[in-house]
Order: sequence, then C-alpha cells, then structure tokens
Amino acid sequence: MRGSTSAASTTRGDPVSVAGASSPRIAQTVRRRGEEIAQSGRGLTWTDPPNQANGGNCYNCHQISEAEISFGTLGPSLLGYGKLRGNTPEVQRATWAKIWNAKASNACSNMPRAGHMGILTEAQIKDLMALLLDPNSPVNK
Repeated sequence: MRGSTSAASTTRGDPVSVAGASSPRIAQTVRRRGEEIAQSGRGLTWTDPPNQANGGNCYNCHQISEAEISFGTLGPSLLGYGKLRGNTPEVQRATWAKIWNAKASNACSNMPRAGHMGILTEAQIKDLMALLLDPNSPVNK
C-alpha cells in the first residue's frame, strides 16, 4: 500500500474528532504540540538520533502565525485556515488527506507526504490539525 495513492490511503485515522478536545486545557495542550511539530525541522537527517520524533518543518513553506518573522512562501499562507474553511467533517477529512498524502490529489504537489511516508505519526497529524482548525488557535485569531 506504500506506493498507492488511493483515497482510502489518505484518510486513515479518525480525522473527524481531531480538533474537538474535551476541555479548553486539553485543546491548548494539543495546539501547543501542533505548533511544536510545525516549527520543528528535526528528523530524517544523518545527525538526528533515530529515536527522535520528526518535525513537520511546516514553516519552511508556509506562514502559520503572524508572530513568526521567518517563514517560507513556497506553500500558501495558512493564517486563518480554520476561520476561512470552518471545521466541518468534510474540511477535517480534506485537511487530513492533504497532510497525509498531498500527492493523492495533486501529483505535482511540493508538499511532502507526511503520513504516507512515515514522516509524521497519526497523533502528530492530529495535533497539526488542531493547530490549523481550532477556532481558539493563534492561527485563527
């Protein structure tokens, strides 16, 4: 299944329940983990310990926070991502699919296939989704 780009391979996990946390404190913790993953460029290089969790390195291509002064412009700005799109199950599934395997919907995408290639775990992708979709996230303020 590793080489497959079917829709089924892009929607693993339970993306519908990702951004809805049971308490504000838990939601804040999940968003904070999402921000740490987005900021981190660690992992997958010869100098990184093999047991270290990989980062998403999202800021290399995207603007996610207005407070960030250094970000890439190869990908679209993600400021207001959830505010503009909402947090419906359809938006959650589309966001999950894009992060899991961007090439499933656009073979020429420059975005890495973070889940499909094992760069990020399902839990890390859920944390990133909380950062992007939670209405109380700094991304959506």
